Parts: sequence; structure tokens; C-alpha cells
Amino acid sequence: TIIGRLLGGLVGVPTIVNWHHNEEFQNQNRFRVYKLTNKLSDRILADSGAVARKVTHMFDETPPVDVVPIAGVDISKFRTGERSNGTADSVGTLGTLTSQKNHDQVINVAEQLPHITFRIAGDGERLEELKEKTRMKGLDNIIFHGYVDSPAKFLSEVDIYFQPSHYEGLCITVIE
Repeated sequence: TIIGRLLGGLVGVPTIVNWHHNEEFQNQNRFRVYKLTNKLSDRILADSGAVARKVTHMFDETPPVDVVPIAGVDISKFRTGERSNGTADSVGTLGTLTSQKNHDQVINVAEQLPHITFRIAGDGERLEELKEKTRMKGLDNIIFHGYVDSPAKFLSEVDIYFQPSHYEGLCITVIE
């Protein structure tokens, strides 16, 4: 985004449109440079209303912001129905294993519901830490699947989807 704004202006691109897909910045330096170059954009595309509101309120001068959702989901890939006994046997979550995604909450809930299997799909910087936390609590009802090639298949195998994130721009797994 920052490079596109700068180079677009230098080479005379007539219209500069940037994509914004999250409410947070990786660090303060990136935020400052983003803020300084913000007025070089003619328009910003946000992937959700939450991101659009955040971008609009985050900066003094903001070009027009349009919401353009990034997900189109084929619902025919997912099963629906009720369990014969009316109870859930498994709860699943899918996403990158980072602090933002709050997988600690999955572990906390799994501790309270030992009769339900909790499935965590995803890879990331917190994988080993979360596995260790699960071991330390002595929980045997949590399964770490790692990265999954087919989110649709994974999600079709759980009874309840659990989205524990602290915040999201547009969470594709919730839509799925």
C-alpha cells in the first residue's frame, strides 16, 4: 500500500486505490508512514464495515472508503443437519495461531467441557505455546490439526464452529 501510493504518485498513475483488510498495524512506524501517505490515495477499499469505520476514524484526512467483501462461499460444500441425539460432539476453530485469534479461550472452554472434543486447525507462531498450555492443563479433549488444505472439509467435520478472536476485519471462517 505504502509503496504503491508513493510509486503511483511518482509515475503519474491517474487514480490510486488501496486495499485495507485489517484494523491493526504491525508496528507504529508502519502506522506513521501509512498516515503520512494516506492522502496520496484517491480511494480506499475495505473488506468489512468494521475496517472501513476504523480507517475513517483513524486518520485526519481519509479519501473515500468503500466496503468490498472478499469472500464468496459456496454453501453446497458444507453439510447441515441435526445430530440424532441432539448434542454436539465436537467444536472446531480455524485460523492462524496468533494472539489476535485468542485460542487461549478455546483451551479455557475445553477445560470446562471435558466431554466435548475441541479441534483447532491452523498454523502459526503460537502453535507450540498452545500445545504446551494444553499439556500443562492435562487436557486430552483438544486436537491440533495444523494447517488444513481443505477448510470446507475440516468445517464439515465439526458440529459447532467457535470464533474466539479478539478482533477481525472480515473473518472468512465465520462466513464459511
